[in-house]
Amino acid sequence: MAKYELTRTDRSKWIVNLVVFIAPVAILYLTQVQAGVVDGVTAGDFIPSQFTFGAMTLYVINTLIDLLKKFMTNTTS
Repeated sequence: MAKYELTRTDRSKWIVNLVVFIAPVAILYLTQVQAGVVDGVTAGDFIPSQFTFGAMTLYVINTLIDLLKKFMTNTTS
């Protein structure tokens, strides 16, 4: 099981990547919400569009790939 553990450095780098790469998704979502608010705020304004949902999905996939790459570099070292 030790080969599937991340070093403290790898965990730190992964968390930094999570934070850095959530910014574009957050900006996209907040822009979509802001554009949807016309006459007051409703719950429907917070539902992501298909484009925003796709960006969120891509973010999750990319973070999992980043994590997998970190596991792979630890097993070959």
